[in-house]
Amino acid sequence: MAKATRAETQQRIQQVYRQLLAGSSRVQIMQFAAKKEWAVKNRQIDTYIRRATDMMVVDSEFHRKAEFGKALARLNLQYRTCLKDKDQKTLLAVQKEINALLSLYLPPPVQTLQLLGIDQGAINLLNADLASRGVSLAQVIQSMLKEIDADGL
Repeated sequence: MAKATRAETQQRIQQVYRQLLAGSSRVQIMQFAAKKEWAVKNRQIDTYIRRATDMMVVDSEFHRKAEFGKALARLNLQYRTCLKDKDQKTLLAVQKEINALLSLYLPPPVQTLQLLGIDQGAINLLNADLASRGVSLAQVIQSMLKEIDADGL
C-alpha cells in the first residue's frame, strides 16, 4: 500500500469535505473511499474526516463588516440591474431587503402582556368579570399599584 502524495491527500480531504457537506456518515465516507480504491485504513479515513471538519470550522469564520459590505454591495448591484431592466416588483423586494439589512424598520412594540407572559384571553375574561361587578380593570391595576407602593416595594 503506497503512501498518498501530499496532493492526493489534499484531494481526498476535499472529497471527504464534499461528502460531509452532502450529509454522508462516517460509514458512507468509508464506502466512498473503498469505491475510489484509496486503500486506506479506517484510522486514515477518520483523519481525513477530522481535517475536513477543521476546514469547515475555518470556512465558517467570517468578518462581519466585510460580509455586511459584500451583502450590501450585491443588493445595490441587484437594485441597479432591476432599475435598468424596469423590473419594479423585484426592485421593491431588493429595496426591502436593503432596508432590513440596514435595520431601517422599527422593531414591533413589545406588548406588556407578552412581556409578562399573560394570555390575552385570560385578561379579556377577567375584564368581563370585573365589568359585571361594576369595576374596571384599570381601577384594579391602580389599586394594586397603590398597595405595592404602600408596602414600600
